[in-house]
Amino acid sequence: MKNSIFPIVLLIAFTFSTPCISFSQDTGKKEFNTQKTEFNIAVTNLFAKNNLWPYYYLDGSGDYIYSILDYYPRTKLVVGLKFHNPKGAVRLGTTFHFSSKKHENDDGSDVVQKYKELETGLYLGYEWHSTFNRVNIYYGLDVSSKYLKYKYTSENQYSNSEYNNSEFTVGINPLVGVNFFITPHLSVGTEVKFMLEYVSGKYKSETLQIGQPPSSSEAKNSGFRTRFGPLGFLSINIHF
Repeated sequence: MKNSIFPIVLLIAFTFSTPCISFSQDTGKKEFNTQKTEFNIAVTNLFAKNNLWPYYYLDGSGDYIYSILDYYPRTKLVVGLKFHNPKGAVRLGTTFHFSSKKHENDDGSDVVQKYKELETGLYLGYEWHSTFNRVNIYYGLDVSSKYLKYKYTSENQYSNSEYNNSEFTVGINPLVGVNFFITPHLSVGTEVKFMLEYVSGKYKSETLQIGQPPSSSEAKNSGFRTRFGPLGFLSINIHF
């Protein structure tokens, strides 16, 4: 009797232990991109040549500001949120850039040049995604707006010139990107966009020169601008 009971006990123990083993294996497996909210902080245009000044110097005769419809990429800070559902996410974020430069000629002249620029932007969009273990691939569309203002001055003992330029843009931006999960709550990523923007801006210059009356000019312009970008994008994402 004892010999027959022992195999029965082993069979019952094995029957009840098998679901526990399977459950422990399933709960030990990590799943990624399952959180509802994602906070992003990123830097764009990592490979842009940001040491360029926004003007040409023409034959020593004066300064010429770039057209407002030209585009010169600048490094920007991006802060955003994504609100996830099983198939995609709503995207919301803002961009910011500020730079200030001063240049004094090394040839002994008293020419001093100063430049300040401020840019802020906002975007809202939606993305669709597919997750393969730690890799999340997504594509989507953003609607964006941006305001940019910069000021350039050139001073010497004979004259003082000041240039002010501003622009406002509204754009539609198809995009594609990828995130790699380090943990279920932390990932790094990159993305690229095709940007179609309507640009509207104005330009004003003022010059004071010894022995001559002050002179000034104003102009407004508008148009469309397209490009791929940014030139390097790196984001750190917190999922919660």
